[in-house]
Amino acid sequence: MALLRNIFWLLVFLLSTLSFVVLFEKGPNNFVPNVKIQIEDFRKAVMDGINPPKTAQP
Repeated sequence: MALLRNIFWLLVFLLSTLSFVVLFEKGPNNFVPNVKIQIEDFRKAVMDGINPPKTAQP
């Protein structure tokens, strides 16, 4: 039961963090589209960190 409670609070924390980031970076106008943009930006940052761009070799 404690594991479920901890997972719940982790999800609440992540959702709150995402909401605050969107509000502070993009403002309250068009909140839902801005959330989608922020999630896409986060996904790109994670994927770039996992798979760094290949450098051109001469």
